[in-house]
Amino acid sequence: MSPTSAVRRHLGVVLAAALLAVGTPIVVLGGNVAAVEVTAARFVTSARVDRPQATVGQSVAVTASVKSERARRALIDLEIYDQAGRKVFQQFWNSQSFTAGQTRTFTAAWATGGLAAGSYSVKVGVFAVDWRSMIHWNDRAADVALVTSAPPTTTRPPTATTTTIAATTTTTRPPVTTTTTVAATTTTTRPPATTTTTRPPVTTTTTSAPAPARFATLPVGAALPTGAQCAVRVRAAVEIRPENATANNTRGSRANANSNTSWSGFNRVDGDFVGTTDQIIQWAACKWGIDEDIVRAQVIKESYWYQSANGDNGESWGLGQVRDTYHQSAFQYAVNARTSSAYNLDYTYASWRACYEGNYTWLNTVERNGTYAAGDVWGCVGLWFSGRWYVNNDAYLNQVGDSVRWHYNNKTWLTPTFVNG
Repeated sequence: MSPTSAVRRHLGVVLAAALLAVGTPIVVLGGNVAAVEVTAARFVTSARVDRPQATVGQSVAVTASVKSERARRALIDLEIYDQAGRKVFQQFWNSQSFTAGQTRTFTAAWATGGLAAGSYSVKVGVFAVDWRSMIHWNDRAADVALVTSAPPTTTRPPTATTTTIAATTTTTRPPVTTTTTVAATTTTTRPPATTTTTRPPVTTTTTSAPAPARFATLPVGAALPTGAQCAVRVRAAVEIRPENATANNTRGSRANANSNTSWSGFNRVDGDFVGTTDQIIQWAACKWGIDEDIVRAQVIKESYWYQSANGDNGESWGLGQVRDTYHQSAFQYAVNARTSSAYNLDYTYASWRACYEGNYTWLNTVERNGTYAAGDVWGCVGLWFSGRWYVNNDAYLNQVGDSVRWHYNNKTWLTPTFVNG
């Protein structure tokens, strides 16, 4: 739709981003609640909570257990997510030393005040010191249920009742029989309390939230997933642009629903997600049904993955370089394409989907090369730069060394030069 310009930066030499290490989850029973143990990349992790069920407002002690098979230093990350995939708590310990075979525990106090009742999952990550790369990730280390009132106690009352009956009922010698009855009642009352409330839920949670290997382009007319559905499908990803932290953690909501009326889909734009820069890219790709690697490549061309990028003489903003003179609705709220990374890409790829669905028929009434029609992935990528159908966007799409297609084909986002760009 609107012309945008990429921001160029001088780059240094550094190490590439590590790929997420995947291991086999094992349920480990013991303590107050079962833990899901994952072994991968020479680390073994799990987590425990001091209570499997807590009342909203209570403090929950969460302990991450980390074993390293070799001597090294690492950053240990503990995160808690609600059932919609939103991060509600995080604590990390940087530059922690491990000897070969050593298991260390890291405990955080999670204050649950203000949270909704429901299921919460604990995740444990191991990163190189200072977040340089991801080494290991346990996506479901433990689970906690928050309830609005304290769970009822069901242990002692039966014992008290049976003892009283024994005293009153006895006429002569039957005390012996009565005692036997009391013992039987006592044994049957307890097992249900422990067995039912503790372990079974954990077996269900050993499977991670649905996350495809990657997000691909959905066909014209496909039912698009919601932002909440995409939030739980996004995979863990290390942050390579810590400068984006504030904007990456600025979340929109339905109160920020976009008012652009040129296509009904714009009303879905709300920026309701927080995460690392790559996670936000995944989320936008999932929500608007576009290949996630195309998004990664185009965002390299537009901003080199910097939300602070400001091009076109101060008119274009953020990861997708949304131009304020052409897209006023993307800047109408305090949470907008400038302040929020998620809102920026939410709007950028809503515009791409509007084009892909065949909504911009006006393109056939202005200067163009060929006939605009629905279903042209790359034509709609180029439209974002030039505002016309295959006009003045050939270099943007195809130039060797610096174009969207070149970055897409060469996976520039994985190269050492880009990672520390």
